[in-house]
Amino acid sequence: MTSRVCRSRPTAAEVARRAADWWHGGRQEDARALALRELPDLTVAMDPTTAPLSPSAEADSAVEIAVSLWFLWVACGRVVEGLTRLRHAMALHPGPLPARALWLAAFLELEAGRPEDADPLLVQAWATAVRQGDDRCLGLLAHLRGSTALF
Repeated sequence: MTSRVCRSRPTAAEVARRAADWWHGGRQEDARALALRELPDLTVAMDPTTAPLSPSAEADSAVEIAVSLWFLWVACGRVVEGLTRLRHAMALHPGPLPARALWLAAFLELEAGRPEDADPLLVQAWATAVRQGDDRCLGLLAHLRGSTALF
């Protein structure tokens, strides 16, 4: 008798993380294709108000998905969509926001041509990254701070 291996479908957060890993690993075309193919399901997962649990219980996952898809928003020309989705998830997030969410919000504001809206987010993101000990995010923020100054 043979046994069957039952593989469950990956969660939206897992799909978004996989796409981000592929992007960082040099598989940009594959990452973009995966994100766009799965975007309908990812969109639902980024809206905590449609989740089976309470919006505040799902907001952390929604923020994580939006942040993982940073490349889709920034590098693939979907800034307004990314900013809208991220803002919505952040507004429903019950606790302190992750530094990377604040970084992405600032990045998207800058990309949308609003450096004045990016600056306060950068200040908040920097303090949060220091508190969270997120050295990688501090590097991203230092780069973005320079870009904002140039803008």
